[in-house]
Amino acid sequence: MPSGRSYPGADVDSNDNLVMMNLKIKLRRIRKQKSQRIKYKLDKLQDPEIRSEFNAKIGGKFARLLLLDDMEEMTTVFTEANETAAEVLGKKQNTRKPWIDDRLAQKCDERQKLKASLNHSEESRVKYRDVNNRVKAEIRRAKEEWINDHCRGIQDGFETNNTLKSFQRLRELTTPKSNRISTIKDKTGK
Repeated sequence: MPSGRSYPGADVDSNDNLVMMNLKIKLRRIRKQKSQRIKYKLDKLQDPEIRSEFNAKIGGKFARLLLLDDMEEMTTVFTEANETAAEVLGKKQNTRKPWIDDRLAQKCDERQKLKASLNHSEESRVKYRDVNNRVKAEIRRAKEEWINDHCRGIQDGFETNNTLKSFQRLRELTTPKSNRISTIKDKTGK
């Protein structure tokens, strides 16, 4: 509240004094709901063995859709297809950090499961703390290896006069990812 002023002599049928003030309000950001769409590791379908296994398991499930009229039966077919895809392909995890591979992502998932049972007993707290410390140490090591690998790539690029590759890797290391800030505009667009 930058400024305020009271008007004690205002002609209003009340025992209170009127107050006028300037008020700055910061509006809360509306969060978008996360999509419920499940993403699968579709790059596994490049492997012919996995592709043939996936086709064999999911093959006849969609043919039943043409014969079905009931909506509940259709949803069961789609859930079966989703379960098959999750079983054969696996769910895709969003990793923002490029040094986190599948092995580290699995360990992070295990840590998350242990965190859910954190308040049950002292033994679960000790186990979570131990797993958490190990996961953090492995992530630190993986990040350091990733940075060292990029630095070696930059150095090799400069030695072989491949400056484009060197500067691309340098940009990956140094350029921060900036979040866009949305602003509220009035009718005139300002």
